[in-house]
Amino acid sequence: MSVAKMIMRGLSLAMLAGGGAVVAVQGGLMAGGGNTRGGAPDTSAATLFSASTAETAGSGAQVTRAATVGPALFTTAPVAPALPVTSSASLVSLPDAEPAAAPVTTAPDLPAALADAVIRAVVRDTDPEVSDFGLPCDVTVSASALPGALIAVDVMAPCQPEARVLIEHSGLTLTGRTDAMGLMVMDLPAFQSPAYLTVRLPEGDSRNALVHIPDLDAFDRVAVQWEEDRQLMLHAIPEGTAFGAPGHIWQEAPGSLDDAVTGRSGVLMNLGSAEVDTPMLAQVITYPRRALTEAAPVALSVDAPITDTTCGKPVEARAIELARSGEVEVVPLNLTLPGCDAVGDYLVLQNLFADLTVAQN
Repeated sequence: MSVAKMIMRGLSLAMLAGGGAVVAVQGGLMAGGGNTRGGAPDTSAATLFSASTAETAGSGAQVTRAATVGPALFTTAPVAPALPVTSSASLVSLPDAEPAAAPVTTAPDLPAALADAVIRAVVRDTDPEVSDFGLPCDVTVSASALPGALIAVDVMAPCQPEARVLIEHSGLTLTGRTDAMGLMVMDLPAFQSPAYLTVRLPEGDSRNALVHIPDLDAFDRVAVQWEEDRQLMLHAIPEGTAFGAPGHIWQEAPGSLDDAVTGRSGVLMNLGSAEVDTPMLAQVITYPRRALTEAAPVALSVDAPITDTTCGKPVEARAIELARSGEVEVVPLNLTLPGCDAVGDYLVLQNLFADLTVAQN
């Protein structure tokens, strides 16, 4: 390093240490190669650096303050004479401070539920024929036969979640309701084979299905259907059986589908969803023909309970029966329930159906 550069460097250090009131720096440099590691000092190459700082006091007076950095560890050569240095700001040029970097900001993380909703909204905007779950909006209906002369009905309407569904078959009309994904399933008792049914949804969609029912001839079947909250009750009581005794099939003792399929006794099914506007509900009794005996025909009847919510109200209902001939007989029931002073009583509707008996050859 040249003497001039050493002077400039010493001046810079002195300015930083003395607040900028520097007028002279004195330094010496002895050219050489360096010191020997781990041994005696190399007298042919050693360096000693000292600095004197002079501060201006009064008019032209100089006060010299000498500072030596570190002990003289090495033998030094004669120090070069000090060069005069004029105090001027132009002699020292400090680099300008770099401009502060602009703060980096990142978008806050969206909550998972909100991000998912945004994604679903984008999907709906770009493809209106897709549901919130990314499923095609096409309505599909499938139907297949089940043991017990039943129809497994599956409705998929992904873009119509929690919607009212109307199912029609052989005079029986029921309401269903799709779930949050637009799915509805129902096991529907068949009254004809092949069984023809229609499924209707609120947005004008309707689908039809036709299903062969191989075991329909093994059962007798009756139903009572009503609207709103009238809650009619269907009974099948073998002759000689007390009300409520074993063998009496009704909503308090509905029996089991397994017993009906195996021919031991009848079964009652409650059908339809009441969680929709203008619900249409039904009860259906299925009785295996081989469980009937000549000695004990089964009597069928319908009760209409009179409650605080139904007293004095009209009833729109129908009785549906699968005749031995294979025909389906539908009888409308239009009546008005007794007034509210009769709450707790039952209106018994008899002779709506023929008794279930053993078929005569």
